[in-house]
Amino acid sequence: RFDMAGVGDSELVEGGLLYVERTRADVVASMDALSERVDSRRFLLMGLCTGAYNAFRAALIDDRVVGCILLDGYSYPSIRSQIEHYRKRVFQLKRWVDFTKRKLGIDTPSGSAVQGDLVVFENEVVSKERFAGELQSLIDRNVRLLLVYTGLGPLSFTYRRQLHDAFPKIALDDVATVHFYPAADHTFTLPGHRQRLLDDLDTWLADEFESETAARG
Repeated sequence: RFDMAGVGDSELVEGGLLYVERTRADVVASMDALSERVDSRRFLLMGLCTGAYNAFRAALIDDRVVGCILLDGYSYPSIRSQIEHYRKRVFQLKRWVDFTKRKLGIDTPSGSAVQGDLVVFENEVVSKERFAGELQSLIDRNVRLLLVYTGLGPLSFTYRRQLHDAFPKIALDDVATVHFYPAADHTFTLPGHRQRLLDDLDTWLADEFESETAARG
């Protein structure tokens, strides 16, 4: 585990790089340091939320990355998820009350507060088309992916195969394993959810890399 420059115990590095460039450079520098100290040549990157974005970006530019574990990372809607999203909103009494108040001219919270469930924890907007191309580039390199999404996190992720349906032309099943924990929050607060995550991590690592490790001796 390591902190990005300017976060936690890591000092901010001067240089004038944009955030995306700096975080990418931080990850690459960390891999360089590990390569020198323990002779590592292949890396698995793991991150939660913004950490998942950072891991994904680093994997795009560094062939040493052979796998990524992305927790509540990039998420895009499918037709089914959009239907489920609006269906839930229809049955929320508070939304109807707020709607009626607005029509009657009664004060309601500002637009930012009303739409608080649409907050995006990202520092740059990545279009669906761009993400599809980047994802395909990792698939072409056979980078193994474990994608974990929570139902109570900041993303509008509603069912396990949402990403498959959002990108039907991409052969996700060839390299990606997707888990959806509908009752888990963003940081896996409950012990049962954390244990399930750890169990799924162990299984995925064994399935994807154990045979390669044994072959390498």
